[in-house]
Amino acid sequence: MTSMNADRLISELFSSKELADTASEIAKELANRGMRAGQEYPQFVKATSKLEFTRLCTDFHHDVMRILSKNNNLQKLFKADNGQMRLNMLRFSIKDRTDIDAIALNLCASLVQLQNPSLDDHVELLSDRSLLDALGIVPGDNMLVDLNDERLALKHHGIIFDNKFAIYPHQFLRRYYTEHFVDIPDILNYASKTCKVSIRIDPLRKTLMRNYVIDGRFEADAWYGPRFSRELMQDRYKHSRTLHKSYGIVDGHYFAEFTVFRTMMMDSGLREISIEEYCPLETPTGLISPGWGSKYFIQKFGHVIYDQSKDKFTHVDAAVRVFNVDDYSEYFDAIQSNRSNPDHIGVRHKMFLVENNDGIELNLIQALLTAWFRYNPHIQEYFSGTKAENEIPLEVVKAARKGKPPKANNQY
Repeated sequence: MTSMNADRLISELFSSKELADTASEIAKELANRGMRAGQEYPQFVKATSKLEFTRLCTDFHHDVMRILSKNNNLQKLFKADNGQMRLNMLRFSIKDRTDIDAIALNLCASLVQLQNPSLDDHVELLSDRSLLDALGIVPGDNMLVDLNDERLALKHHGIIFDNKFAIYPHQFLRRYYTEHFVDIPDILNYASKTCKVSIRIDPLRKTLMRNYVIDGRFEADAWYGPRFSRELMQDRYKHSRTLHKSYGIVDGHYFAEFTVFRTMMMDSGLREISIEEYCPLETPTGLISPGWGSKYFIQKFGHVIYDQSKDKFTHVDAAVRVFNVDDYSEYFDAIQSNRSNPDHIGVRHKMFLVENNDGIELNLIQALLTAWFRYNPHIQEYFSGTKAENEIPLEVVKAARKGKPPKANNQY
């Protein structure tokens, strides 16, 4: 069997519009249910249910099996070019090369996974109102939706709308921007009991309420400049910038190398803190940072307001700032070179907002910011003056990446 014949098979599987359309429909519904192609798709194929989605998954599996069964295609599959990344993954995951059912399941899951929206797709849909309009939800400023709307019930992993549908907080509130929600929905729910809370809705996800899944899947998980203090909050003149730099990592997939805290007077009696997180293109473990797409980079941003006349915090919000990749690279280079970037860069899109003119407790603000800036040790460092736990020194990570054992005196 020639490589050319095998490549034609790859084209038939991965370039077929009919298969891609079906895979896209399956990918959308799995995402609507908070499910993954690799883990949950096979369950629908093996299910005895006669529901429409189960039939769709089963028919898709049968279509791929038919392609593999004809013209000796199963053998061709394993003779394709070794440079084919998808097939390499298939080879490593399938032990029995005669098990056409398992191979088809694996291929189907890969085809479905390929249809998931990219980071760039989510960026370009940040202002999409079509789902909100269809549900009759009127967003406020910054495309945020008030959780006081009686039709909305924020849950651990989604939002029940009007006791009919499950919709979701925005994709960028997820861990790594792609995984499950962790703490943020629970903390916002707690905040809503005493504060006005608004949140950005994911424009791509909606399913029937019966499909909302509650299954215990949720995951727990040298600076310079002035420290945070109540005295700093009460100061009427200081305009300061505090920079935190990572000398270790707390997670191999996400590396917040620099975090900039700015504080200044924004109005008479109101002081603000803005928080900017700078991640490099590549983590110390050699992975691409989750915030990078093909065209865009998204950066986490936080904003807090302190009312000096009341001696209380009254506002906290979280946002992503969107950059063209080349522009972000220049801003990151500036931070690395100890140069300050302008206050207003990128295009800001708020993810949630918590407000209470009677005051928000500092521990609630810290909890929200820590959840939003997950895997960033600098939030704890700034607000508490203590070093985050479980941080692995960078020299240990880099040595391990090169295959060298860490020095004996490294403690982690």
